[in-house]
Amino acid sequence: GGGAFREKAAWQPRGDAHGGAAASGGQFHGAPGTGPSERAAPEGDVGTTILKLRGLPFSVSDEDICQWFNEDSTLGISPVIKDNVLVVLEGGRPSGIAYVEFPTPVEATGAMGKNRQMLGTRYIEIFPANRSDLERAGRQ
Repeated sequence: GGGAFREKAAWQPRGDAHGGAAASGGQFHGAPGTGPSERAAPEGDVGTTILKLRGLPFSVSDEDICQWFNEDSTLGISPVIKDNVLVVLEGGRPSGIAYVEFPTPVEATGAMGKNRQMLGTRYIEIFPANRSDLERAGRQ
């Protein structure tokens, strides 16, 4: 006897550092193979501060994008400023794509609330992006 306590003690859940399942879209924590240690979020997954907007009107400016986010007080984000918006050009012409950087992953997640909303006459799709996407786009 006496062996029942072998691994048990080490596996006590130590409070939820991730803010509960609701914050991460209701995924379950502790799936097989995910230890309790802090995992870096995979690039482009939850935890990013950069969002990619697709389907923008070609006439869109960074001011338009700022205003689009800032006029929606339900998102709970701090004001988007032009310095954090990159409208992507392809061959010097607008591509309909832009990147927006937010101060925190929580705000980026809040800003995803604009996904599939109208800007002018277009439905805008929003995707999580990462720093390397942003830098590639910025070099064009």
